Amino acid sequence: MSKPLLLNYTGYELSENSLRIAKKYNFEVLNFTVPNANLASIDDVKKTARDLFEQAIKKKRHAKQIKLGNFAFLPTGHAGLAINLLTMFHGFCGHFPKFNWNARTENGFTILEEFEDLQSLRDEIRNFANSLNFDDDDLFIRMMKAITWLKYRSLEDLKDRELFTKILKVKERLLELQEDGIKTEDEILEADFDQLVEALDKAFQSWDQSTIKI
Repeated sequence: MSKPLLLNYTGYELSENSLRIAKKYNFEVLNFTVPNANLASIDDVKKTARDLFEQAIKKKRHAKQIKLGNFAFLPTGHAGLAINLLTMFHGFCGHFPKFNWNARTENGFTILEEFEDLQSLRDEIRNFANSLNFDDDDLFIRMMKAITWLKYRSLEDLKDRELFTKILKVKERLLELQEDGIKTEDEILEADFDQLVEALDKAFQSWDQSTIKI
């Protein structure tokens, strides 16, 4: 069985204690040389992150492990570069990797003994968000979610043609509102959304819920 990967983007070789920890978890360590990026340019930071990401998946066996989520991530020192990299890995495998970082401890400058599970943290906060009751704000939240959902969702697999037509109108209207710039909840609540909400509710019931990602 292939070892899990520890992607080291810190720009430093792992210390002796860090290597001990990596060995404890049976990691294969991949070290990357992090070039200087123009931090005043988003495009340059994205390009640098993309280059580093592609280095990680260059070998097929590494790409397979990463696609399966069988890896952990040590970030670069610059937040912008680290977040871009993390986002790319999330996009590649569909969830967050295990996570660690260097800190000065009694064992010297080393990664921590335990790895943080970012996906579990994400799920914890999602469950917390779902537990909140916004009462009158509920319509606002549903509309804003619908804007995101319908913007990227193909409607062709909807079998109910009458509902299909209604949803197309909903999508048009919501995108218009998005372009106009919705600034407050009142701007949503003052609009006549009764029919739109009804159509959306039916659409949510018609599609396989497991394919809906907001």
